[in-house]
Amino acid sequence: MRALHSVLLLIFIVTLSACKIVAEKPRYITDDQGRALILHGLNTSSSAKQHPQRLPWVQPEDIEREATQWGFNFVRLLIFWDAIEPSPGVYDEHYLDLVAERIRWYQQQKMYVLLDMHQDLYAIQFGGDGAPDWAVITDGLSAQPRSPWWLTYLEPGVTRSFDNFWRYDGSHRYLQDHYAAMWRHVAQRFKDEPNVIGYDVMNEPYGGSLAWPLFEPVWLKPFYERVIQQIRTVDNDTWIFVEPQALGVNFGVASALPVINDSREGEKRLVYAPHFYPPLLHEGGDYNGDLTLFKSWASARARELDNQQMPLVVGEFGISPQQKGAARFIRDVMQFADYMQAGWALWSNDPGSWSPTDQHGNETVLVDELVRIYPRAIAGKPKTYLYDANKRHFTLEFTTVKGITGPTEIYIPARRHFPEGWTLSVNVPKQFWQQSWDEQREVLSLFTHGEDIFYRVEIRSARQ
Repeated sequence: MRALHSVLLLIFIVTLSACKIVAEKPRYITDDQGRALILHGLNTSSSAKQHPQRLPWVQPEDIEREATQWGFNFVRLLIFWDAIEPSPGVYDEHYLDLVAERIRWYQQQKMYVLLDMHQDLYAIQFGGDGAPDWAVITDGLSAQPRSPWWLTYLEPGVTRSFDNFWRYDGSHRYLQDHYAAMWRHVAQRFKDEPNVIGYDVMNEPYGGSLAWPLFEPVWLKPFYERVIQQIRTVDNDTWIFVEPQALGVNFGVASALPVINDSREGEKRLVYAPHFYPPLLHEGGDYNGDLTLFKSWASARARELDNQQMPLVVGEFGISPQQKGAARFIRDVMQFADYMQAGWALWSNDPGSWSPTDQHGNETVLVDELVRIYPRAIAGKPKTYLYDANKRHFTLEFTTVKGITGPTEIYIPARRHFPEGWTLSVNVPKQFWQQSWDEQREVLSLFTHGEDIFYRVEIRSARQ
């Protein structure tokens, strides 16, 4: 089976190249040293939706495990409008204090935080999460729970609530004004936290009665630009993440989202953050290695990236460890994420669910595939990076650029995947680079010198 999967993986790699799913000019989130960042991590957490305080279950020791045992440098941290603004214009500072405390927990582990303003089904009263009660305007229409849960989006009361939120030319435009002002308040509060890498404006926006492809150009684009404008009045630097509509796009349908403008001074700092949920897998089906779903999703996203000219972070993807082919699915997702030079966050980290751990805290089959070599920070202009998990062979190519400081950092899960050790080769003479190994964090730092020098870095198992 291992040999068969290696053949299928090779076919997958060739197919990706032939289908030109890689964005022509990939862009990167950068840190304050100018280094390109690759973000790997988890959504934290689904259970926060029902928590009385809308907080995740994690404690500092759980975050330490993510950083030191799994090598993650990123979290998509769920926060909620109803918790932040329980009454119009009144912000719950105690809730934001608790969010700030958790941000600091991640900072202690050198992990970046994306603040994700989460919603599902618009509001908790529909069985979802998101908007406070005062912002739910159903016009008296009913909303009954359906199964599977996402069919509840079709209920008249849910649809009308979304419509009243999106229609900015109507009597309820105050809803968007409050939402944008709420985001301005959040940005004002967290803009100086060094590890808050971004703001995800709205999780999985749904168009109500305005069907694809009209929703994104008519309602979603102007909404994003209103919120962005408000954030930029207090925060000119933090990256802002925008998602296409979830309906269809999560499955591989092309998005109709026009180019989103950033009102910041200087080059825009927007990130494209779609989700990836093949429909049959989402509902519990098995994964048999069919690459069609990858090709349709990835080729659509590549075209959109070339249009939007943004970095790519896959905000959600996942599978239950109990589903047949789950580990193989994760490995294939990791492979195409490398090809698209994309960051990602697995949904989610709640034990016993679509999680790296079971209800007792033991690792599931997902972990060995999620934990892999990757370049956390690249001190130059990246060309490609790729990890072949079957051969345990990693390559990174980049060119040094004037003004970028700090080392290139590569996470190498030595204890897990390289017990016999690993070897490093670099294509340029040793006087142009030095290395340093952090054994606890399993991070290799490469200090490179000079500009406009092309580096090809290779890491292999010492057994080869």
